[in-house]
Amino acid sequence: MKFITAALIASLIGMSASYMEDYDDDIEFDYTYKLPVLDENFKLDCYGSKSYTKSTILRYVQKAISKDRSQRTRLDTYYFLRFYGQPLLVYKAADDRFQDVFYLGTQFELHIIMDKQYTFLAGMIKYAVTDPETGLRGTREMVCKFYPGTQFQQYVQPR
Repeated sequence: MKFITAALIASLIGMSASYMEDYDDDIEFDYTYKLPVLDENFKLDCYGSKSYTKSTILRYVQKAISKDRSQRTRLDTYYFLRFYGQPLLVYKAADDRFQDVFYLGTQFELHIIMDKQYTFLAGMIKYAVTDPETGLRGTREMVCKFYPGTQFQQYVQPR
């Protein structure tokens, strides 16, 4: 009985780790620029306690615009493989905690990625990790997933 319980726990941890680590929707995007349509079907899953809807993302974009246009602060420039070679803007929008079994309770930062015209492109999380071999601490980034109902349109890179 103990063996079965241990095997079940190990498989749950393995499934949750693969769910987190192996997900890359660049295959779904076919490595092309695609723009999520912010409508009632839009939903973003960032592995935390909440999912993000159109209204939440638009509120974060407005805050990012205010911060970037302020004389004292600017948004960081970010390069995102899905939009290769294009300088993008990244804004720390919120803090959350993982709900996944393997990472349960680990805190992360939610960032939104926008182009220079403040068009929302994707969500990303950053969280602290420790390398198991060296013991060195670092930061890991992971792109959030779009829910299946989210629609996309072709994205034209701004000049």
